[in-house]
Amino acid sequence: MNVSRSQAKPLLAGHPITRRGFLARSAALGAALGAGSLACGTGEQDYAALLSPGERPKQLGVREYVVLREVADRLVPAEGEKPGALALGVPARVDGELAFHGPKLRDDLEAALQLVEWWPLLSKGSRFSRLDPSAQDAVLADMASSRLAARRTAFQGLKFVTVFFTYTQEPTWPAIGYDGPWVPRKRPAALA
Repeated sequence: MNVSRSQAKPLLAGHPITRRGFLARSAALGAALGAGSLACGTGEQDYAALLSPGERPKQLGVREYVVLREVADRLVPAEGEKPGALALGVPARVDGELAFHGPKLRDDLEAALQLVEWWPLLSKGSRFSRLDPSAQDAVLADMASSRLAARRTAFQGLKFVTVFFTYTQEPTWPAIGYDGPWVPRKRPAALA
């Protein structure tokens, strides 16, 4: 299907793009990210060094898991007595839950994490996992309000899983004013 420049849909507001233009820009972005990954030293051992001893993902790749840890720590940091996402093991929980879902969800999560990791290379000259916390916060805030739907969607998905798996855990309930379930929990007779 041929689309004239006047019929092209805008990728960004006020910037129409044709199919050929989209493919050319995508190829250029892929080449830039590939070159950046070589320049940034992105071997598996670089990422594995950022994990705690004995910490290994089961479903995600080590690279994606490390980025998930960084994102979770920035979205729900520890504050005083309130535990943060890392202290509650949210990245491991998200990784473990992927075993109960099809590969599409894992692939989507990995794609979102790769987008978070590599996008800052274009604007900040570094991947997300190497940025300081304030720069990471700026990247996430930029994603949340981005004009590109893919960036906003990636942010919203990562925020949802982080917040969900954080605040469904009992240690966080006092900080948010939740008293717990109304139905009392009963211990099985064998454990009473």
